[in-house]
Amino acid sequence: MTIGGNDLLGAYGDTRAADPIVRAQAAVARALRETAGFLGPSGRIVLGTVYDPSDGTGDAVRLGLSSWPDAVR
Repeated sequence: MTIGGNDLLGAYGDTRAADPIVRAQAAVARALRETAGFLGPSGRIVLGTVYDPSDGTGDAVRLGLSSWPDAVR
């Protein structure tokens, strides 16, 4: 399961548009708890996070993206 990566890139550079995508974390946590309830003891959930397009450096420009001071936040 991956959630939000493409959405975040679609909102890239627009902090106001990106915030709801990042805040979806609470809804994802609820969904994971409910999903886990349907799995047997050996069931697994694989989850990818909403990623930081600057790779944690805050320097998205070096990755070929436009500057966005809020990229890490």
